[in-house]
Amino acid sequence: MLVTKTAIVEGLEQLGVKRRDWVFAHSSLKAFGEVDGGAHAVIDALWESVGESGLLAMPTHTWGTVNRQQPVFHVQLTPSMVGHITEVFRHRAGAGRSWHPTHSVAALGPDSGDFLRGHEQWSTPCAKNSPYGRLVDAGGWVLLLGVDLSSLTLFHAFEEWAEVPWLFNREETLYTVLDGGTVLTVLSRRHTNDSRYARDYPALEPWLRRRGLLRSVQIGAATVRILDAKGTWDALKPVLRVHPDLFLAARSPAAKTVLDL
Repeated sequence: MLVTKTAIVEGLEQLGVKRRDWVFAHSSLKAFGEVDGGAHAVIDALWESVGESGLLAMPTHTWGTVNRQQPVFHVQLTPSMVGHITEVFRHRAGAGRSWHPTHSVAALGPDSGDFLRGHEQWSTPCAKNSPYGRLVDAGGWVLLLGVDLSSLTLFHAFEEWAEVPWLFNREETLYTVLDGGTVLTVLSRRHTNDSRYARDYPALEPWLRRRGLLRSVQIGAATVRILDAKGTWDALKPVLRVHPDLFLAARSPAAKTVLDL
């Protein structure tokens, strides 16, 4: 089945996306099947849905390519590693990209400058005063276009904000190169790469659905989910403080019990 821009717009409308909304989209182009117009059509559909007074954002992460061995992130030249749609989006006329060396975000809209500003000033990837926190504060949405909750960067943000004790296990000095050649030094506290702390975010999907925080529609071959960013943080904040292992694949029996409620 050929997926059209119109079909994507209609699916987003079913999910409740409307003009002036703030939307952060994770995506897989191939999950839709064949899309008429490819990545540009998906972006056009998202932008049409939020309108010119809304805000559309996407991750343009480089955490797998910028590290101690290769510590340089060039805002204009370093490609996004999280999908073709995100790479096309960051080149869209009018889009900006935040300056964080591993967890940058691209955004389009009249509020995008304020949304992106200062991300590199924080030593953690998803600080409360970063774009991730601003999305929550604004009551925005996270869209998962053909990807499941394992792609949800906002859950990493929640780990930071809840100060789970196992999250950071190393520091690196990284460098952000701006378009004019200015080099910024960014001390980066990296999220753990210890396999003992592997996450299992999809296990939270039934819990979120029961609370009305997550819903989905089918667009072409893709399941498209929408998450209430602020509502999810408000619901998870007290739980994570009691069960900091809630997101882990090796969660405790007590944390497993919570997910059944």
